[in-house]
Amino acid sequence: MGPFRAITLQKFLQLRMQDKGYGWTIEMQIKALQKGLNICQIDVPYRKRMGGKSKISGTVKGVVLAGSKIIFRVFYQKLTSLLRK
Repeated sequence: MGPFRAITLQKFLQLRMQDKGYGWTIEMQIKALQKGLNICQIDVPYRKRMGGKSKISGTVKGVVLAGSKIIFRVFYQKLTSLLRK
């Protein structure tokens, strides 16, 4: 779940994104796969964090909350795709 996404506006609108939080990136990837869009990983250089500790990956609470939202989104996407069939 890298930091870089590139998609045309037309294809993006077809995804009909819903999640406004931590599940957004996984929702985008799942929907892109379901739509048969081409996906490739492009490594993005980054430097060490300069502004203190992350509120998400720097705390157990942040990791648990973000992780649970991501896992929920995976199951939600699977359930809704099964119900559409």
